[in-house]
Parts: sequence; structure tokens; C-alpha cells
Amino acid sequence: MKTQTEQNRKLKLAAMLMAAMLLSAGCASKKDGGGSDDTAAPGGQITSSPTTPSDTDASRGTTWSSGATAALDVDLSALNSYAASHPINNPKDVRISVKLFDAGGNKYAGKIMISYLDNGQYFTGSFQAEDTVNASKGNAYPGVHQAVYNKWFMAPTSNARGPIAAKYAGKNVFHGFYEDSLGAVMIIATDSADQGDGVASNEVSGEIWFKNYANSSYPDNDNNGNVPCWFETQGPYDCRTFLTYSSASSLAKKNGELVSTSAVLPTESLWYTSLKDHYYNEESPQRGWRKLGTFTGLNRAKAFTQ
Repeated sequence: MKTQTEQNRKLKLAAMLMAAMLLSAGCASKKDGGGSDDTAAPGGQITSSPTTPSDTDASRGTTWSSGATAALDVDLSALNSYAASHPINNPKDVRISVKLFDAGGNKYAGKIMISYLDNGQYFTGSFQAEDTVNASKGNAYPGVHQAVYNKWFMAPTSNARGPIAAKYAGKNVFHGFYEDSLGAVMIIATDSADQGDGVASNEVSGEIWFKNYANSSYPDNDNNGNVPCWFETQGPYDCRTFLTYSSASSLAKKNGELVSTSAVLPTESLWYTSLKDHYYNEESPQRGWRKLGTFTGLNRAKAFTQ
């Protein structure tokens, strides 16, 4: 009886070891990209690991591929700051998707997405400006359309701070603000040069800038009933730049006024707030905005629909 019991015990132990080995193999396969390990992306979305990491737009979904896409040449240090919530290891296939539309009167609402592949996982942030107006009370800009600063305009060649960046000076330029719950991005674009045949290219080139909201005890800026960050005049969600001095009131003297056509790059802004009055924003023309990267070959007709 003792011998039989010992044999049964050995058989059970062998079966348990075999099951453990199979389970371990299955877990390793999923971790190595064989499954769909969901991970939170910096834009607050959830994306899934592709079964086989690939350099294609399709893995990012139909919303991504419906916009005009282009490669984004990024600075690794800036990309790490942009991601914030996780370290960047070896990013590849860094791209933008732009799908904007004229909401009327040269005000472009819509969505900008930034995506990259790292450690077999696509991370995609989605930033938006709504086709709506601010609430009639409870903010400094009641009834103003939320995409009012997102427009095409003829860039000046200089302002009181100095010359405008040569690649934009005197040209037809677009820039606009788009946000998610953790920060905002800005697209700055201009028409690509013609090909020598007198016909303007249907492509635009430019750059992407970003600003993460300051760490604070405030909840995430989910924009539920609130104005977007480019209408905030105080606190950690104030993402304004392109400020000009205003003497309209005592508050205006401290907060300034956003005039989006006064400059092209945030570093060219004419005025900025003081740390004394705005301790969540750095005391500089760009007020915490940082260049993420540059792009070329973005299809204008698909990116900026009428």
C-alpha cells in the first residue's frame, strides 16, 4: 500500500510539473507579443500590442488611418518628456495623424494623433479641439468658439521680439491647439515649396510642439464643462502662448491676451507672465511649450478638410 501511495504521489507531482511548464510557456508567449497585452497610452487611450510588431498604420486602427499621416522626426529627450508616464526605450515608426476640418470662418476643429512603437507596443495619444463654443458663463471667454485660434494666416516677417523663423516668415502658415486630459499639442505647418512647375504642392511640412499640464493636486483636465487649456488664464491647465500685453483690466495686465497671429513659434511670443502671478508656468515666451519634432509630406487636402 505504501509503495502504491508513493507511486501515485510521484505521478501527481509529474502532472503538476507538466502543467506548470505549459502555463509558463503560455505566459512567455504573450509577454513576447503573442497576445494582446493592453497598456495605457499617454493620451489616456488603451491600445493593444500587435501580434507581430510592424511598420504599418493599420495596427493603429481606422480612426488613425482616416487622417493624413506622416513620419515625425523627434528628439528622444523631448519624446521622453512628452510620454512622461513611462520610459522610452527604442522608439520606432513615430508618426502623426491629422484630421481637421474648417468649422466655419477659418476655425479648424478636429483631432491630432501622435503614435510610436516601443517594446512591441504602439502608444497613441489623441488630442482634440471641439466644434463647439464655450459656456455662456463661468469662464473668461463666454460663447467663443473653441477652435478660434486654429487657423491659416499670413505670417509676419518680424515682430517686436525680432525676426520670424525664416521658413515661415511671410508665408501662409497654420497653427492650432489640441488637447487631451494630460496636456496639449500644437501643430505648426506651411505649404511645401512648389516643384518648379509653378504649381503649389498639395503637401505641408512643419513641426509639433507639446505641453504637459503641471503636476498639482487638481484633477485631470477632462474638459467636462470646462474650457480648453488655451482659454484658461490661471492655474496648472493654462497652456496659452502667443501672449500680448493687455491693459484692459488689472487681471488682463497679469494674464495677457492670446493673439495667435502675433507670432509663429511659441519662442517668438511678444509677452509672457511672471512666476509671481503664474507659478505653474515658466517665465519665458513659450511658457513651457517644447518642440517634439518635425514632419514633411503631410497631405494638405486630407489633413485640412473643408
